[in-house]
Amino acid sequence: MIKFVIDTYRLNTKYKNSAVSNYANKIVECLKKQGVKIFELNGIVKNRELNKFIYRLFYRLWVKLKNKEAIFILPYNPDFLIPYFNYIVFYDLIPIQSQGNFLKRMYYYYAYLVNFLFAKKVITFSNVVRNEVIKIFPFKGKIGKKIYIVPPFIEEAFFEPINLKKIRPHILNLKDSMFILAFGTGEPRKNIERVFQFIKNTNLTNKRLVLFGNNWNGVGYNNVKKLQIKYRINNILHLGRISTEELKFLMSKCEFFIYPSKAEGIGLPPIEALSCGAKVIASDIPVHREFLKDFAFYIPLHNDITKDNEILKKVENTTIDKETQIKFCKENYRFDIFCNKFWKILKS
Repeated sequence: MIKFVIDTYRLNTKYKNSAVSNYANKIVECLKKQGVKIFELNGIVKNRELNKFIYRLFYRLWVKLKNKEAIFILPYNPDFLIPYFNYIVFYDLIPIQSQGNFLKRMYYYYAYLVNFLFAKKVITFSNVVRNEVIKIFPFKGKIGKKIYIVPPFIEEAFFEPINLKKIRPHILNLKDSMFILAFGTGEPRKNIERVFQFIKNTNLTNKRLVLFGNNWNGVGYNNVKKLQIKYRINNILHLGRISTEELKFLMSKCEFFIYPSKAEGIGLPPIEALSCGAKVIASDIPVHREFLKDFAFYIPLHNDITKDNEILKKVENTTIDKETQIKFCKENYRFDIFCNKFWKILKS
């Protein structure tokens, strides 16, 4: 029997309840479906700082020596220490492109490079990210041959009927197509200022803007409030963290979902919105073009009043074929499709 070791320590601490953590847990589920034996590499003592030290310097090495024949999987951005993982599953290069100061970005750059060179196979979710790796790092031929693409997936719940009993009354009261929906974490990379610019440019300030998402780094909601004052847009409902059923409901009822992110490795929310039959306005970046195809309306990253009004006209004058849109998502972004492709790469 093939034995897998999957590193879930950071997923249960720093990245708990994040998209990265959810994806890694689904990878574990995928492997279990194949009947393989899995050892989850996790923390060993209760003191968090001591735990981190022991884990990073000794525990991973001990697990490696004990499980020499196992296949190791690192399901998040790599670090320098003990780059022994046979397989790296990574999402994007955002840590070295747009996050932190120069020294932090350099740390991530060399951490990626070392791990890419040691890995047997590198698995990511888009051709855009693969091409970025080949462009940015040396040893292009050696690293490029190791990279395999497995298209992403969205939760199975998005392909199931909405359970209205699981939706809170104040969300149920939102009327069809009477509101604009956007991601409201306040994280700078998600570019929520572009949402406010679009609404201002197109004279949609009378429409209610509904936001959802966690408070980024504890300051995200304040970032949103500052933009609200700057652009004088007051008709806002910020729901914070919501359930999957509530998100499905909102996406199915909104006038359109707008997602002008500056950079993404995957960018699941616009795919989820498509699966709910929503009209989607997304930033014109390569990864959105790769995953959303012609089903989305694309706006430039920079403020452009002329372009914004052109796009709004298209959105208002286009009757989308919801069945075709939902079928597209089912044929490309289901978990079972992901699981089968992921397993084939590991098995080969």
